Amino acid sequence: MYDIMGCRVKRQPCLIISLKIRMEMVKKVKKRVELLSPAGNMDAFRAAVNAGADAVYLAGKHFGARAFAENFSDEELMECIDEAHLCGVRINLTVNTLTREKEIRDIVDFVGPLAERGLDGVIVQDIGVMKILHESFPGLPIHASTQLSVTNADAVRFLMRLGVTRVVPARELGTEEIKSLKSELPVEVETFIHGAMCYCYSGKCLMSSFLGGRSGNRGMCAQPCRLPYRILDREGKKTDTGGYKKECYPLAMRDMCTLEILPELIESGIDSFKIEGRMKKPEYTAGVTEVYRKYIDLYYRIKDESPDGIVNASAWRIDSEDMEFVKSLYLRSELSTGYYDRRNGRDMIALDAPGYSGADDALLIRLHDQYVVPIHKVSINEGITLSPGTEASLTVSENSEDGISVTARGAVAMEAIKAPLSEQSVEKSLRKTGDTVFISDRITVDAGNNSFMPVSAINELRRDALEKLKSEMLERYIKNNSETQIYDMDTQENLSLLCDPDKICFVSEGRLMAVVTGRGQALAAREGGADIIADDSGDMALTGEADILAFPYVIRKTDGKWMLKALSMLSDGTYRGALVRNIEALEFLRHNGYKGAVITDSSVYCWNMSARDVVRKYADQTILPLELDEYEAKDLNRDGRSRLFVYGRVPMMITANCIRKTAGTCENAENGFYELKDRKDKNLPVRTLCTHCQNIIYNSVPVSLHKALTDSNRKPVGLLLMSFTTESDKLTLDVSRVFRRIADGLPVGEMPVTEYTNGHFHKGAE
Repeated sequence: MYDIMGCRVKRQPCLIISLKIRMEMVKKVKKRVELLSPAGNMDAFRAAVNAGADAVYLAGKHFGARAFAENFSDEELMECIDEAHLCGVRINLTVNTLTREKEIRDIVDFVGPLAERGLDGVIVQDIGVMKILHESFPGLPIHASTQLSVTNADAVRFLMRLGVTRVVPARELGTEEIKSLKSELPVEVETFIHGAMCYCYSGKCLMSSFLGGRSGNRGMCAQPCRLPYRILDREGKKTDTGGYKKECYPLAMRDMCTLEILPELIESGIDSFKIEGRMKKPEYTAGVTEVYRKYIDLYYRIKDESPDGIVNASAWRIDSEDMEFVKSLYLRSELSTGYYDRRNGRDMIALDAPGYSGADDALLIRLHDQYVVPIHKVSINEGITLSPGTEASLTVSENSEDGISVTARGAVAMEAIKAPLSEQSVEKSLRKTGDTVFISDRITVDAGNNSFMPVSAINELRRDALEKLKSEMLERYIKNNSETQIYDMDTQENLSLLCDPDKICFVSEGRLMAVVTGRGQALAAREGGADIIADDSGDMALTGEADILAFPYVIRKTDGKWMLKALSMLSDGTYRGALVRNIEALEFLRHNGYKGAVITDSSVYCWNMSARDVVRKYADQTILPLELDEYEAKDLNRDGRSRLFVYGRVPMMITANCIRKTAGTCENAENGFYELKDRKDKNLPVRTLCTHCQNIIYNSVPVSLHKALTDSNRKPVGLLLMSFTTESDKLTLDVSRVFRRIADGLPVGEMPVTEYTNGHFHKGAE
């Protein structure tokens, strides 16, 4: 870990601490947790480094999941890598959007020069991008973005085969689940410790995309979760949400602040602590980094001084002034410690205060003046020798143990005609390190008794020496990206299709597939012409009526018994195949030797051919992502093994927090539906899936492509998928009959649904 002493003196001007001192502290504790800070522009980057970050994450103008941040030009990214490395700070690049086929080669061109420059890691969501980057730069560390919502070791095992060395798991994981990840696999774990929280599992949110046309998976989230809603019970009646008689903000999460539980988090084995906020001001980055730097260092100091090496968490105290300081930095008025110590809860929701509180102007000025300044953090020693008739020489070296030392030679010194050079004048010239990261500590001058050299020549010699030192220091970070990373597990195994490739799986023959939540829907869909029925009841209640078992959208440690039962029922033929919604389930089936039919749902994103190729090593069919347009969908379905979502309510959010719990009506856990009424008086169905302790929030109207698919200018797409949630048995039957006729190329009569959307079929998501 690279670990640079930051500015930790409370409310005082920044102190420049030498790299030597910092490294001596690191040696005492052997390994320290990394403090990873956000930067949305150059000012924020320098603020993070000056305030004590060990690493900084940032993005270029494209492919980052914060499209509205200022972000960095290619030239600025190069500059950041160099400045950070001179200070011993890491740079991680976010390339964490889902990527269209036409864009994917641009990512290689974008990342290539940065990888050659010494980029320390690249944060990725798209598994197709992972595959391409790992093939192009095998030595470049790949970090799995929190947008992948990794929840267990199965997903990590899957991702390590794509070159992943660090995982940023779902923010919903508790401390014990994180410990489990660390204990099972040799992978680094990075978690968020401070900042804004999403209500939905990251990467699984389509609410902004389907309500406003701006995709969170493309960095364009409009944050509809921060708008007011009313919670209605299953009878459509307004619930008394803790006395809120009108609308409230049940999807607005409180901001996270973990200062009070830092000892517990450090001891859980987390490798990197991540501060959220690439869209926030540089002063926010500086202030939050400053405070967490202070308390992380305090933990290690106490641990180092403790006779038994134990930091008593019960005695851990955060200065009240520091807590108020943090609260004043663009946070919402209420805070929580996130999901580390709870599964969900009403006290995690900012029901009446989703807005930012702002910050004190005087505080912002102090932080700006202290941290948003050029970086001067690398302490060096300089020694110059001047002798008439010989070339001047200047040796500069890092002021640290085993530091690099270089010597530059300049013009020939002359014998003084009048006044010889004084040591003071030479030292004055050598201290002018300009806009570099260097700051002179000790300077020695050997100029003899009668030497002279123009100031301009001394300045040129100093510039040459510092440039030479800079080059030598940066050389340490240049990676050989052609070398494949080595893991302590079998990550390079050859994969094959789960089904025998010589066998024609029944899923390939079934043109029309229906996913249902109840037995009545299953019977109606079958009568209406569905070839394949998938059981999405949540508790395997449709045995005998369903062909396929649908796995949950999110799999947590508490789902272990369900998963084993599912494997047993798949293996004994109760179900003929599996519909999986995440890479955890894909790997679970592969790891346990399952050889039956597998279909991946649209939430296993295949936005490009590379991602599709990865998934096809595990699955017989893929359901196309819901944010692609018709041309992208057809392009990805060249082999005819993908299904198009043609009818159903889009699952816009998958959440660990619970609408019923927020409404105070979670006393009898049972699967069912509640509703959210938005400010436009639209009702969004909310499925409270208590079997897996998660909520699914659906769109108020279904997608229906019955007109698009019968347009005379369009050819049939092929394999079709319907999804039924709140529909009655009668409506399920009627809709199934319509799409049966579409699948068979027959004329279609009247569609029983009058209010619907085409989704992104015509123009795709932004």
